[in-house]
Amino acid sequence: MQNQSNLQFHRMRTVEVLKALKTSINGLSDDEANRRLRIYGRNILFREKPINIPLLLLRQFLDPIVLILVFAVFVSFLTGEVVDGVVILIILILNALLGFTQEFKAEKSIRALKELSSPEASVIRNSRITKISAESLVPGDILVLDSGTRVSADARIIKSSALEVDESALTGESTSVFKTTKVVHKDLVSEQKNMVFAGSLIVSGHGLGVVVRTGSNTEIGKIAANIVRSGEKLTPLQLKLRRVGNTLGFIVILIAIITFLGVIFRENLIQRLLSFDISLFEERELINAFIASIALAVAAVPEGLPAVVTTTLAIGVRKLVKKNVLIRKLASVETLGSVSVICSDKTGTITKGEMTTKKIFVDNTLIDVKGVGYSIDQRIKEYFSKKTRNLRLLLSLGVLCNNSSIQFKDDKEDSNKEGASVIKNGSPTELALLVSALKLGIKKEDIDSLITKIGEIPFSPEKKFMVTAHSITYSTSTKPYESLNTLLKNIGLRRGFFKKESSKNVILVIKGAPEVIVERCDFILVNNKIKRLSVDDKNKILRVNEELSSNALRVLGFAFKLTNKGSLRIKNGLITKNFSEGFVFVGLQGLLDPPRPDVKEAIEKCKEAGIRVMMITGDYPITARAIASQVGISGKVISGSELNEISDEDYDLIVNKYNIYARVTPEHKFKILRALKRRGYSVAMTGDGVNDAPALKEADIGVAVNSGTDVAKEASDMVLLDNSFSSIVTAVEEGRRIYSNIKKFLRFLLSSNLAEVLVIFLAIMLKLPLPLIAVQILWVNLLTDGLPALALGFEPLEKGIMRLKPRKKDENILNIKEWFFISSIGSVMGFLVLLLFIKYLNHGLNVARSVALTSLVIFELVNVFNSKSEFRSVFKTEILNNPFVIISIILSLMLQLTIIYIPYFNLLFKTTPLPLILFFEILALSTLVLIVGELTKFFINKKIK
Repeated sequence: MQNQSNLQFHRMRTVEVLKALKTSINGLSDDEANRRLRIYGRNILFREKPINIPLLLLRQFLDPIVLILVFAVFVSFLTGEVVDGVVILIILILNALLGFTQEFKAEKSIRALKELSSPEASVIRNSRITKISAESLVPGDILVLDSGTRVSADARIIKSSALEVDESALTGESTSVFKTTKVVHKDLVSEQKNMVFAGSLIVSGHGLGVVVRTGSNTEIGKIAANIVRSGEKLTPLQLKLRRVGNTLGFIVILIAIITFLGVIFRENLIQRLLSFDISLFEERELINAFIASIALAVAAVPEGLPAVVTTTLAIGVRKLVKKNVLIRKLASVETLGSVSVICSDKTGTITKGEMTTKKIFVDNTLIDVKGVGYSIDQRIKEYFSKKTRNLRLLLSLGVLCNNSSIQFKDDKEDSNKEGASVIKNGSPTELALLVSALKLGIKKEDIDSLITKIGEIPFSPEKKFMVTAHSITYSTSTKPYESLNTLLKNIGLRRGFFKKESSKNVILVIKGAPEVIVERCDFILVNNKIKRLSVDDKNKILRVNEELSSNALRVLGFAFKLTNKGSLRIKNGLITKNFSEGFVFVGLQGLLDPPRPDVKEAIEKCKEAGIRVMMITGDYPITARAIASQVGISGKVISGSELNEISDEDYDLIVNKYNIYARVTPEHKFKILRALKRRGYSVAMTGDGVNDAPALKEADIGVAVNSGTDVAKEASDMVLLDNSFSSIVTAVEEGRRIYSNIKKFLRFLLSSNLAEVLVIFLAIMLKLPLPLIAVQILWVNLLTDGLPALALGFEPLEKGIMRLKPRKKDENILNIKEWFFISSIGSVMGFLVLLLFIKYLNHGLNVARSVALTSLVIFELVNVFNSKSEFRSVFKTEILNNPFVIISIILSLMLQLTIIYIPYFNLLFKTTPLPLILFFEILALSTLVLIVGELTKFFINKKIK
């Protein structure tokens, strides 16, 4: 195989390209693809730099407050307090290791998430269409190009049908380019009409391309080589937490300065300080106050919060992946908890997304079709009737005007079994048309061998129809599926559409919304006769359409027109002449996409959570209302035609009145979203198409479905791997859980830190010795930050959390209720510790400090249970539902007992063994922490709004 980067593939014929790349239209084998992957490497533009472990570790010591504490270590050594200096240094190292571990895990989690969210590509491997990670593409792969997909590598087009590509990401040109398979002798990228390039977007049509360049060898890869990537931005929640931390830092440093100055004034050292008396630094109390003040500042500032939050969010995202939700942006987890409106598509999200033809209207007769999904075991009853000619034509038109394909993995016998394993490629609607034809023995491959497609007008939501053009190859074969040919020939000659049998004879097939199709029809086929389409015929068709739609069926109309190639204008597979009349109406197919069984319960859960659910669909109002009523979405229906009549300002009123929107376009969807946001709602919106991308980007949470286009996925914040509406509700639940747990962590941590600050500050004001020295404060800091506080981040979903109203987007993470809780609990713990310190002060300073330290730790551990719920009594919470909390409390107690009863640690931490009876006194007083917690919750939930 030649070096791809040196070959000019656009100047080569298709057969030469395939030969140069040693591949074929059937694609590569898996073994060959893996071999090439080893040679050419992964299809990526940037290689992720490995995590710099030394830099990550060094970063833990670069915080200004930590640097001040390092300075305190040097002061300890200089003043002869070597033991204190060593202990502070050890605790600093332990704290740094804890921070490093959190950041390292968070970094790994984020990288793992990026791998999970990597885009996919459809390729032909082993003669079958399959989806692979875009990173696994290799030169020689046959790339399937469908409308709405993002091209993942440079490829030479080898098959094209109305293929239109947006190359603005590469060339800057805003107009789309039609592609061809013909040889091009121009070398400018913008002029290579037979190539598609990585990063470009398939706007319409479809085709095949053979991959010629991947990764940094692609055109966009060459540009990207000079780009320096920016780092991850802080999420909104992290910015809020950083602001909280900075505010607290300023307050606590101010308190630390006041504390230090308080000692100076208390000990009458101000004159010596002002006269720069060096002997001042030999005063033990002053040294203790200096180091304690710095330690207090470090203890009170939650400097590890960003890493903790990132870890908590990343863990939540990993949990969601297991529940079929892929979060593409970490910040989205925070926003999920505030969602107040979910705007959902109907098809594939609220419904199963597996269409099945249930009714057929042909020859003025309604026919029932049995079976579900992609099973073909239920044959159409009329198959055994002689009157199947028009039915066969109707089903054949559904196969002709169709870009999808279906293959059964197993043999023919197994394919007739319900739930048989199939390979599907295409839209559920078109797949259903193929299956309904198979139930009458009509196969796509057989029809394609007789009638060659030469052009099309792709379907669009605006036009609501699709047209395909096919040249007719005459055959004298008597095979059942070839009767279509004979029928078309006879109709064409009998009606005078064709002058004679010719290879230039063409059939145009149109399918789409019945009301659109009948307007383009002048004739109708009934009982094997073509007659003029009367007003009565038209009204009957529309009545049947309305009847089927009222039963939640999606209805498609089918018609054909016989003409010759001379009347057509086809360029690059695209029909450029719009045929507005002259079609022969054949019939209708009514397709059912039943609601997912779990959606009704999920919508009920949304109602309990104060979340409004809106259905926005391109389907008929009657169908939309029928499905909505089945799943519990109430309210009136408004259609796209009605929305066309109102101003943008009126949308603000409309979105408050209607929950069901039918026959809407992507433009309507965007306007609905904008209006909801103006009304102050936090909106999650689903989408799957290229035209949905602007709305997905604009939404607070853009939700793409896994079966949607790459463009929709790129614009989204999260992807539903199972396409189900219920997964959105699961994600909202997880978002609320994570946000709630971060608040629990904050309430616990800040109330504990307030107690520490209060103890030191009040002791200084009362001219008492310092109740806690630096090493003791840092010890408590390590315990509270490193163990129980982190364990609260693993709290399961709290009962009742999905019955709360959604929080506002701009709501502060700590509101007046939280601050009242923090100040109440922190003050009680601080006063109790100080009282115990004063009580035991006459037993010796070390005893009193040991009592103060032990009581502070125990009070804070008891406070963990207060912090498990913002609004529920501690006696009504499930105390044992989070094993991490229990383990952290036991471990913290064991560590505290270690520094109290082991002589070596007594020396390091200036502690002394305490009598057992004292622990009962501390435990008895700790009940006051619980009681105040209960009273505070009662007060804030009843009195504070």
